[in-house]
Amino acid sequence: MKWSVAMIQTDPVSATANPGSVTERVLTDTVWNMGVLDLLTGVYHQRYLEEALPVAIHECRQRGQKLSILYVDIDRFEAINDRCGRLVGDLVLQHVAQTLKRRARLPESWVSREEADAFVICLPGITANVARRCANNLRVAIMSERLQLESGEISLTCSFGVQTMEETNTTLTADALLREAKGKAALAKQAGGNGVV
Repeated sequence: MKWSVAMIQTDPVSATANPGSVTERVLTDTVWNMGVLDLLTGVYHQRYLEEALPVAIHECRQRGQKLSILYVDIDRFEAINDRCGRLVGDLVLQHVAQTLKRRARLPESWVSREEADAFVICLPGITANVARRCANNLRVAIMSERLQLESGEISLTCSFGVQTMEETNTTLTADALLREAKGKAALAKQAGGNGVV
C-alpha cells in the first residue's frame, strides 16, 4: 500500500493527548505493516511466512481443523524479466500478488511472498478439495487478467501446488508442509505450467 502524507495527521500533540486516537492507530498500523509486508508486492514477506505458518498450524491443531497451503510459482518469470526488463518483472510480481490477495479471501487466509517469483497462500480450516478449487479459480483469474502495459499486454500463468495438513496429523512441520506444496508446484511447472497439482 502506498502511503501519502495526507493519510497521516502530523500533529504530534493530538496523537499523544488522545491514546487510541485515529492518528495513533494509523501510525501504529503503518509501522506494523512496514515490518511485515514485502515492500514491492504489498503482501506479507518471507519472514512473516516463516513465523506465521507454524502458528497457523498449531492453532488449527488446537481447534481440530485441517490447514491447506497453496504454493504459487509464476511461469516463465525469468524469460519475462530477460525479455522485458526488471521494471516489467516488478509489475508482474505486483500484479500477481494483488490478484492473489484480492481473490483468495477466505476466513483467516493470508498471502506471503516466498521467493523472488513465488507466493504462498495459507488457508486455515480449508480442506484439500476446497483448496484445489481455490487454486484453480486463482489459476484462471491470473490467466484471464492480462497485465496492461504501455507497450502492450502480457499474458501470465502460474503453477500451483496444493498441500493439506489433516487435523489428525500431529507431527507435520511448517517446513515439511511448505516443501510438499513447493514440490507439487514444480511438477505442475514441469508439465507445462498453468496447472494445479
